[in-house]
Amino acid sequence: MDSNNYNEKLTGQKLPLKTIPEDKPNTHQSGTFAPALADALPKIDDFQTFDPDTLPKDFFGVIACPRRHGKTTALCHMLRHWHKSKRFTHILVWSKTLSGYEEYVPASYQFDDLGNMREVLKRQQDVGEYNSQQQKKEDHVHSSILLVLDDMAADQKGLRSGDTGKILLSLATNGRHVTRRDTCETNECSVIILTQRLTLLPAPVRCNSDFILTSRLANRAERERVSMENLTLHSGRFGMREAYHVLDEITLSKPYRMCVVCMYKAERQHHRDYVFYFDADNNAKPIRLFGSEMDWSMKLKRISF
Repeated sequence: MDSNNYNEKLTGQKLPLKTIPEDKPNTHQSGTFAPALADALPKIDDFQTFDPDTLPKDFFGVIACPRRHGKTTALCHMLRHWHKSKRFTHILVWSKTLSGYEEYVPASYQFDDLGNMREVLKRQQDVGEYNSQQQKKEDHVHSSILLVLDDMAADQKGLRSGDTGKILLSLATNGRHVTRRDTCETNECSVIILTQRLTLLPAPVRCNSDFILTSRLANRAERERVSMENLTLHSGRFGMREAYHVLDEITLSKPYRMCVVCMYKAERQHHRDYVFYFDADNNAKPIRLFGSEMDWSMKLKRISF
């Protein structure tokens, strides 16, 4: 028995069937856009390339890509860019693998655990306090550091209740205040976290990021997280479709092209106001970013299994 006959039996009268007029076809079927809405979606030509020098002082950033998708390549590209602009005096790397930075950062500035992180931050604060007591700028100590945490957030237990989670949360929420007393205008303490999965990072860490750089994510949950938290400008169903479209439009436009969402930009009327694309040069020649001959003579520590 169809629904119309069932209603007739209950009510005693025949109900008219609902039909769609021929002159008003359904343009909102699942998985499709109305023509007017589809035309309004941004295209790849609407976006500009990402300039690392536009990031604010004391930034906190996240690079989230699957394995072998170019996380280290993207970071090394930015390191070469900052080397030209002389933004950082030192780069310190914490990595479980201790690989990928051998030709950029001396072995004495690479570590496989976060045990000395607090001491590094304390010394940077000491520099700021010293500079604040100096009357002449030429007496300032120049110390502009970048802290790189490469795949140090893989242990879920450590992130929730361990020391790793506490350090990451502290860096995300209070890291920009490390140099607040420093009167040397060029000094800063910035942080970049590299992770294979963005959802491994706690929500307060993700939400306090100044930028998130990501490639084409095969994991749907990862794509939804980036789109929902960082790419929705409008409420409603079309706002989510627009966010998904922006991520796909950029990351699928070219192999290894990445999407950069600059969350520190407060004025966001259009996606082009705070979303950029980034193409890292995989064939660029490595360069020694800093360090003395003694620093570079030290042997790199072995990976611990």
